[in-house]
Amino acid sequence: MGQRQYFSNCVNWPSTCEEHFGAPYAAALNRLIEEGVDIPLDRFRSELDPEAYSDLLSMLNYAQPDEEGLHIEDDYHVAFKREPDTGLVYAVHSAIEYVFATPDEIEELQGKAMRNELSDAPEALVLVHPGSMCGSARMFLGKSEADGARNAVLGEVAAHTGPIVVIDGFLSDELTSSEQAIIEEALSSNAEAGHLALRLWGCDAGEAPYPR
Repeated sequence: MGQRQYFSNCVNWPSTCEEHFGAPYAAALNRLIEEGVDIPLDRFRSELDPEAYSDLLSMLNYAQPDEEGLHIEDDYHVAFKREPDTGLVYAVHSAIEYVFATPDEIEELQGKAMRNELSDAPEALVLVHPGSMCGSARMFLGKSEADGARNAVLGEVAAHTGPIVVIDGFLSDELTSSEQAIIEEALSSNAEAGHLALRLWGCDAGEAPYPR
């Protein structure tokens, strides 16, 4: 006999998961809705603690098995599902998911959902001391090689979609106005798209930021 207890429904789903340091629980909810597979009522019922199943019938205004009235098995608008990775089960009634699970199953579901979100997250681009690609690079690499490398890096900055962080040093004032504009445009467009976009001062020599 199953021992899963009622956890929550999608309307009252917890906003954060303390076990994952405040990570959004919505990731877990989205995963179980997307991955759920249909199961018959008998299978669903067998996975629940008997009292939890009785409480569900009362919650949804269905008659208990030994009572007269509308029984849940006679309502073809109700679906029963299982999330295949964790095994937790839920009923779908009036487009609302009622989830029954053990604490370990919720923990596992949240962990899988968060790992998927991280793997799908766009890569971050961090540009450190861009001014070092100017005069200093020309000195060590030669004008042609340095200018070619700088153009390639700035082209990558311009094309980047995702989080972007630029850390300036005192040589950043060697960037031309057009090169500065490329960086500022990349920061602005990614910020508008909802990505992290920061430009910070981090000079190894301890100089104060120059006015821009």
